[in-house]
Parts: sequence; structure tokens; C-alpha cells
Amino acid sequence: RNQAYKSQVRTFTKKFMAACEIYDQDPSPENRSAMESALGVVYGIVDKCESKGVLHKNTANRRKAKVGRQYSQRTQPGVAMMAFSSESELSDVESALESELDVAMMAFSSESEFYYMSSDMDSDAEGETIAMFATAASKGTSPAKRARQDQVRRRRNQAYKSQVRTFTKKFMAACEIYDQDPSPENRSAMESALGVVYGIVDKCESKGVLHKNTANRRKAKVGRQYSQRTQPGVAIMAFSSESELSDMDFDIDSGAEVQSIAMFATAASKGTSPAKRARQDQVRRRRNQAYKSQVRTFTKKFMAACEIYDQDPSPENRSAM
Repeated sequence: RNQAYKSQVRTFTKKFMAACEIYDQDPSPENRSAMESALGVVYGIVDKCESKGVLHKNTANRRKAKVGRQYSQRTQPGVAMMAFSSESELSDVESALESELDVAMMAFSSESEFYYMSSDMDSDAEGETIAMFATAASKGTSPAKRARQDQVRRRRNQAYKSQVRTFTKKFMAACEIYDQDPSPENRSAMESALGVVYGIVDKCESKGVLHKNTANRRKAKVGRQYSQRTQPGVAIMAFSSESELSDMDFDIDSGAEVQSIAMFATAASKGTSPAKRARQDQVRRRRNQAYKSQVRTFTKKFMAACEIYDQDPSPENRSAM
């Protein structure tokens, strides 16, 4: 099966190169359309090989980049991005696959086996947008490619971080306005600005632009500013369970979990960094003790069930065990 897939990749790549040569001799719209169709066929079969595990992801990307550069050299020299939608090209992929039955049949012991594989390929086809960064101008060695990728990521990360700074400044401006006039409208504007900061910081964390701890510090910083103005002198600790953390009274079977999500968000409860770590360690220690206690409790219950089964090995006792 893998040989048949790889044979399809080589065959359609050769057809694409032939279409490129025809386009070089006569760059008409018809020849360009044929070249684009052949490129879509190559993208489709390479993606299918990647999804089936026939080609590694990096190998598949190199195959697509190779043919993508050939296309870019002829149509958009110097432009780094080209996007193709495979929805319009699926019919071309299907017809091309059907026309190459004889080539792929050599790798199968029976005709029915090949048709099973071919139908699986066609049934899994999906329309996706395939973007390739591929030009002759941007082509180079592997270190050069990594340098280009790093530059793109660096500019993207800088844009995200700039958004964090911008919306943080807007939130601080809203706080100053609220200090001068603590009206409900200004408080609502301050809360809205706080929500925007939380949203962009969470987005940066999910994209990997900010580390989780860094994102938490950024949110805690603006959260303290908000709490100082709305709940001065009050230390807020919020837990996700209904029972208090000190009781640690929860039932694992019911799926209830105690998560210690604490907000130390006022000047009175802020404290120094070592004090904050001490409070957090205490919370984690009590939580861990409760979990370990549950492990010991249910282990004892299991051992008791084993003893009952030893005395009376009935189906009911086995089921209980």
C-alpha cells in the first residue's frame, strides 16, 4: 500500500513538472490552469500520504514546498505566500487517481485490494486551504529557512506583546478616570478594559507568546489595581468547590474536585513574595493530603471487599470487589 501511495506521489509530480514545461513554452491561461490543477493533485496525494502515515510531516512539507517553488517561479516571483483551496480540485484528484490504476495495481495482490484502498482515499478527501511559503527568492539552505521562520515568529510575537502593553495602558487610564469620578459608568468602563486585558493575555498564553507564569503575573498585576479600587482591604480567596478547602470534604466518585484558585488581590493581603509562596504551599499541601487520604481510604475498602470474597466467593462479592 505504501509503495502505491509513493508511486502516486512520483507520478503526479512528474505530470506537474511536465505541465510546468508546457507553461514555459506557452504561458497561456489554459496552460496555467492545467499547471494549477496538477499542483492541486500533488498537494492532495501528498496530504493523503501524510494522513495515512506513509510520509512524515516534514517530508510531506518538503515535497509540497518543492513543487510550490516551481509554481511560484512561473507565476508570482518574489511573493512568499500562495494559497490553494482543494475544494475545487478534488474532482481533478479523483479523476487522476482513477486514470493511474495500472501504475498502482502492481503493488497489490488483487484488484479488489487496490479498489478498497482507492475508495478509502476518495472517501477521506476533505476540502482544506493549503498555504505554502515557497518562492525562488526566499529559497535557501535549512539555516536560512529557519532564520526566515524565526523572523516571522518574532514579528508576530512582538505584535501580540504590543497589544498587551496597549490594552494595559488603556486599563490604567480607565482606572485613573475612575479614581477621579467613581461613577457606575466609569467602573463599567474599567471592568470592560480589564476583560480586554485578560482576553489578550490568555490569547498570548495559548499561542505560546507568553509563558503561563508570565501571563498569570500580568493578569494579577491588573487584577490588583482593580481590587484596590473596588474592594479595598478585603482579601479574596475563591474556591471552585462548594465546600470550603479547610474541610476538604469531597467525594471522588461524584467527580467533585477541589481546586485552590486563590486571588490575593488587595494591598492588605498582597504581602511579600515569600509570604505568598508560603500561603500557596499551605493550600497545595492540604489539597495533596486530602487526595492521599482518599487513596488510603478506598484501598482499605478494596482490601475489605477482598476479605469478604475470600470468605464467600460469590458472583455478588466478586462484583463488589
